Formats: sequence, C-alpha cells, structure tokens
Amino acid sequence: MKGMKYMAGAAFILVSLLIFTVLTIINLQINSTRIQQQELMQQPINDQQQDIPPSTPLATVTPRATLRPPPTFEPPTPTRQPTLSPTPTEFPTLVIEVDTSQIRGLETEIPTEEACQPRRDWQLIYEVQAFDTLEKIANQYGTNAWALAEANCIADMNVISIGQRLRVPGDAHPTVPQYVCDPWEVLTPMDWAYNVDGMGMVTFNWRGPRSERYLVRVFDANGTVVFERTQDRAQNMTVNFALDLPSAEGQYTWYVYPLDLNFQQIPCREGGPWHFHKSEGPPGS
Repeated sequence: MKGMKYMAGAAFILVSLLIFTVLTIINLQINSTRIQQQELMQQPINDQQQDIPPSTPLATVTPRATLRPPPTFEPPTPTRQPTLSPTPTEFPTLVIEVDTSQIRGLETEIPTEEACQPRRDWQLIYEVQAFDTLEKIANQYGTNAWALAEANCIADMNVISIGQRLRVPGDAHPTVPQYVCDPWEVLTPMDWAYNVDGMGMVTFNWRGPRSERYLVRVFDANGTVVFERTQDRAQNMTVNFALDLPSAEGQYTWYVYPLDLNFQQIPCREGGPWHFHKSEGPPGS
C-alpha cells in the first residue's frame, strides 16, 4: 500500500512539471512577439531611405496591364413563335326560302314632263317646200309663226326642213301660185356705182322672185350684150372683169332674168335695169 501511494505521488509531480514547462515556453514566445512589434513601431520611417546610397538607381516601376472595359452583354434575339393558322369551322348551311312575289312596297311617284302633243283640231297637213319659212307658211294659212310652232312642237322657229309635215289651220289649202313675183332689189354693185375696178372681181348681188335659175346679162352703152351667164338658184354671181368683161372703160347696164328649169323666163318681169361705171380693163381690151 505504501508503494502504490509513492508511485501516485511521483506521477502527479511529473505531470505538474510538464504542464509548467509548456506554459513557460508559450509565455516566452508571446513576449518575444510583442517586443518585435514595438521595435518596428518605434523605428523611424526615413531610416530605410538614409540607407540607400545616392548613386543607386531607383527601381523601375513596371506598368500594370490596362484594365479592359467590362464585356457588353447583348440580349438574346427573341425567337418568333410559329403562328397558329386558324382552322375554319364549318357551320351547317341554313337555306331560307321566302316568297316575295306578293310583297309590294310603296310606289314612288316619278314626276314626268308632259310630252308636247300637236294640235288635234288642226287636221290639215302641209309639207315644207324649198325656200319656205315658218312665217311664210303661217301667212298663207291665216295664223302666225308662234302659233304654228307651238301647234307642231317646234322648239326653234328658224329650223324647219324640206319635206317636214306640219299641221295647219283651215279646211283646204289656199291656192298658191307656183312663182311669187317679189319686188326686185339690187345690192352690189349699187345702182349707178362709179369706177368699178375693171381688173378685179365683182359680185352681182340682188333680191327678187324665187326661181330655179337666173340669167345675168350686161350691156354696154351702145346696147350690145358684152356678158351673160346663168346660175342656179343663188341670187348672186361673182365675175372676174379682167377675164369675163375685158371691155373698155365706160357705162354699163345689167339685168337679171328669173328662169325655170327649161331656161324659160317665169311669169315675173326681169330685174333692172341697174347701172355701173367700169374703169379701164387690161391693156389691149
């Protein structure tokens, strides 16, 4: 028992010594570290600069690499989604049959212009002839041109055509001679015209009875016919004095004879005499 107690006491002493030794070593290391830190703090900053000799070149500063800009991030391109094609939906066809034959709407009255109607109480028909005028026809039947135009629905009294059939008043057509001997009137050259150009063109122009043909005849001062020519219907005639009447200067007389289709004078007297003085014609006439 005594030996065991001795061994336990010895072991306790050894352990205590070991713990004390370890704690002492740790404490010494801590103190050494504190002393070094204090020395570094107390050492002046310029000591290191004074140790560098003046002839020693400074170390070359190597430039660092240039910082690159941050990368640009592009948004991803949106991808189109496929379009869905609508599928037509078939519906059943509805057929509706409606009979509209018996349906009538309101009738719209369209104003109509009353068409002109010829006078029914005028039973006599006249056919328009050459040289007729509405006024001339009205005078033959004892009315006026306005009444005649209204009775026949004529808009323009100055426009009628040969062969046009007109309603006229009365029970019988008046007796009209084939030719009307209207009075004669000279237009050009005027009667007793002086110094008519013997080298130019001259137009004989007149008014008188209407006929199918006319004969113009010119006499000189001695009563000799120096020019004559026929013309159909027109009451004027143009003459080239230099060619057709190359007579000498002097006084001349002219007449107009109304003729029928057979070149016979109608039952009306001739027009004239009318006179003119002509200047000298071409040389040698």
